[in-house]
Amino acid sequence: RGLSVDNDHLATQAELGECRAQARQDLAQSALLIEGGKHDGQLRNLVHRIEQELRRGGGVHRYATDTYYGGGEWVLLTAWLGWYYAQAGERDKAQNALRWVEAQADSQGRLTEQVPATLNAPAHYAPWRERWGEVANPLLWSHAKYLVLVTALKTGRDLAVSSQPRLAS
Repeated sequence: RGLSVDNDHLATQAELGECRAQARQDLAQSALLIEGGKHDGQLRNLVHRIEQELRRGGGVHRYATDTYYGGGEWVLLTAWLGWYYAQAGERDKAQNALRWVEAQADSQGRLTEQVPATLNAPAHYAPWRERWGEVANPLLWSHAKYLVLVTALKTGRDLAVSSQPRLAS
């Protein structure tokens, strides 16, 4: 039925239903749920599974069998999860995610796409680098999610786009 608004975020009903029904462990796809803002039992169960299956270091892996650049921990997805924690009132977990993200910044304050500290598939890291070069750095999306997380923690506000824009008078 096309796009609909679910708590001020655009997603198809089919996408939301599929993610909820399957409790997918691809955090990038699960962002539909996290950004949807419904902190119900299904979402909490999904986040618990993400914590159990995709968080082996301080950051979060995209999915358990990810081999892209060896399948490292994703900065933007860790910030995304931290944002969920902030929205859900789990401030300590949100702060831990924030500290991990900040620790990944290089000497110039740039945030990368992912970090090779705990790789899913170490044998895949070198071939990806040889073919495509270093992991994207800086990655604007990582910086954006960092700012969203920082803002949520400092102000208690969500930076989500409102479905009812305010027009200047």
